[in-house]
Amino acid sequence: GEGEGVAAESARGQLFLRAVEMMATADRNGWFAAPVKEQEAPGYAEAIAHPMDLQTMAGKVRARRYADESELEADFRRVFENCMAYNEQGAPIHEEARRLLATVPEVFSACALQISGRYHGQGRRKKKGH
Repeated sequence: GEGEGVAAESARGQLFLRAVEMMATADRNGWFAAPVKEQEAPGYAEAIAHPMDLQTMAGKVRARRYADESELEADFRRVFENCMAYNEQGAPIHEEARRLLATVPEVFSACALQISGRYHGQGRRKKKGH
């Protein structure tokens, strides 16, 4: 029925938001948290055709702008690939972008496990008095 679609969509939205939150936690320096400002990165707007950041991604999740996981993954990749394109190799921010880019698949699988109904409440609940 129609209700199932809505439930599935909200579960997916939850999953996507969790993925963005996990990535924001992994971004220890907050380098990828917000849109790049031109004064911090001269020439960024000319150099980078499609800027993306984690705050913008969270907004897109809430606005239901992602049709599926592949679109969310593409934006995650864009965040870090943009950074690697703009900052030269060896720069700490370039290396951090490379590290985070490599975690994208892990973040997705970790989220999927947390959200999937099968895993709810199995051995997770603490017994009273323990």
